[in-house]
Amino acid sequence: GKEIYQSGLLGKCIGFSTTFCHGGPENWSVDGLKCQFFKKKLAGLGALADLGVHKIDFIRWFLEEEVEQVCSMHDTLVKRNCDVDDTAFAIFRMSSGAIGQMFAGWIGNGGNGTTLFCQKGKIMLETDPEFPVYVELANGEKVCIKTRKIQTNEGGGQYGSGVIDGFVTAIRSGKKVPIPGEEGGRSVAAILACVESAKTRKFAKVAKV
Repeated sequence: GKEIYQSGLLGKCIGFSTTFCHGGPENWSVDGLKCQFFKKKLAGLGALADLGVHKIDFIRWFLEEEVEQVCSMHDTLVKRNCDVDDTAFAIFRMSSGAIGQMFAGWIGNGGNGTTLFCQKGKIMLETDPEFPVYVELANGEKVCIKTRKIQTNEGGGQYGSGVIDGFVTAIRSGKKVPIPGEEGGRSVAAILACVESAKTRKFAKVAKV
């Protein structure tokens, strides 16, 4: 999908909508409902940080841009005995000026997908069960591409991605890690700006990392 976008076929991204939802950490944590994810003193944040940070990572990687400004709200609307957010919504302005929205939640099978609206059409990623990459041009032409399934935690998915192997190899060889800590820091900075926005009920700028 990124190769198609970088080819210029769709032109510049104008806006996007990205979603990441699942039933919550109690469905995979060994501690179930007693896991630390639900405790504010231990976790700090809920779905906003747990799921939202991945979508920020993805958008930053895909567009090769930074989040500059956010407007956000998050709350506990579904989970009982939970003192962190289970539902989060944010609006982002990217460094190019593109505007997008993100929804993250521990609310059930809401899905994990992204749609980018561009000058010459749109590209939908992981929104179609048969075609993970779906392109629709302004002239009506459609391109449907089958790719490997999205990475999950099932079946050793994290190991199969090569990310962990790349990290271990870099540490052992003394070389720079493939994804340096600063990259994660920039996504976390966007999450912290979301927290500030929700608290002040105003737009917040993302700190430089």
